[in-house]
Amino acid sequence: MDKNQKILTAALKEVAELEQQFGENHPKMAIAYANLVEMNQKMGFLDGVLTYQHKVITIWEQILDKNDPSLAVSYNNLSNIYYSMGRFPEALEYALKDVAISEQALNDKRLNLATSYANLSIVYQTMGQFPEALEYSLKGIAISEKTLNKYHPVLAISYSDISSIYQSMGQLPEALEYALKNIAIREKVLDPNHSDLAVSYNDLSSIYQAMGQLPEALAYQQKGIGIFEKVLAPNHPNLATSYNNLSSIYYAMGQLHQALAYQQKGIGIFEKVLAPNHPNLAASYNNLSCIYQDMEQLPEALAYQQKAIAIREKVLAPNHPNLAASYNNLSCIYQDMEQLPEALAYQQKAIAIEKQTLGENHPNLANSYINIAYLCYDMKDITQAKDYIARAIAILQHCFPDGHANLRAALRLQKKISKT
Repeated sequence: MDKNQKILTAALKEVAELEQQFGENHPKMAIAYANLVEMNQKMGFLDGVLTYQHKVITIWEQILDKNDPSLAVSYNNLSNIYYSMGRFPEALEYALKDVAISEQALNDKRLNLATSYANLSIVYQTMGQFPEALEYSLKGIAISEKTLNKYHPVLAISYSDISSIYQSMGQLPEALEYALKNIAIREKVLDPNHSDLAVSYNDLSSIYQAMGQLPEALAYQQKGIGIFEKVLAPNHPNLATSYNNLSSIYYAMGQLHQALAYQQKGIGIFEKVLAPNHPNLAASYNNLSCIYQDMEQLPEALAYQQKAIAIREKVLAPNHPNLAASYNNLSCIYQDMEQLPEALAYQQKAIAIEKQTLGENHPNLANSYINIAYLCYDMKDITQAKDYIARAIAILQHCFPDGHANLRAALRLQKKISKT
């Protein structure tokens, strides 16, 4: 028995004696159980943390007013425990209970209420419920801005979170606004080589890249890497991620040799520090495959896309969008290699996932229909080609105005197929 286990065993013995003396529902037991929660947390025993936090709440629910702030704190603690265990529906349930009490018991200038809103927002973000996450993040920042100095680090964190939510929702101007607010604080209060500043530069770079402002994206990504190379170990995962991000910018700029070099640097680190089936490694293999494909080095493109798929098929749900993306990419490689039956099979796999996860009117599904229409046309299956291009056009007409470039390209392909 190791030292931690001995300490925990002794503490459990003391609590058992207290239970015999006072009973499980005595207020003194809430304190004893809370101590066990803290002890289990330090030792990493999550099941014990969960059990004793529930005991604490059972006692407080019996003896405290239903809107007592102490009960809100206990609900927040339990939410955090469930979150750390990856049990997000339960985390959400107790975060909502915390907020309900905090809104009753605290005024709109109390930072505790802002913290409750921030915690609830994080759970919603993790569950992909971005409008709800945004609502509570904005509520929290409204309190923090009233209460804190304008250069307070907590404000920077909140601005970063809000920027991330807006980016996830595709609202890039708003994401940029809050990312710049975050950086304005961090440049004011942090050392120029602080790793948090590097993270902020990386985040700002990703927004500029999504907006198509590639020179700005490149400049901030290089700033972030410049800091990370000074302060991190050569094999740190954050450095690998930054190299991957820089690679993607060079790729978007058509500078394939630079993109290849930085993608290889990122993979070199990830292969040393990550498990062989880590999703980040799969993403890097996918990106490297795309670079090789654009460089017309198809055997290399095929090998790395197959590596990406091997990982994603092991670790992702069968209908995960990233798996669909890899099937799409593999289909395109086989098409370039003129192995059309293989290309068709993987494009159909991608479409099956996209129809489940994206719905029938998503532009990504339209792109896949265009890809498969090309394949069917090349395989002389004109009836199927006509069917798929018609499906693509129906989606694009639903999503985009007349004259949109994607719609015009699809109509040109339809005209070409119809002449056959």
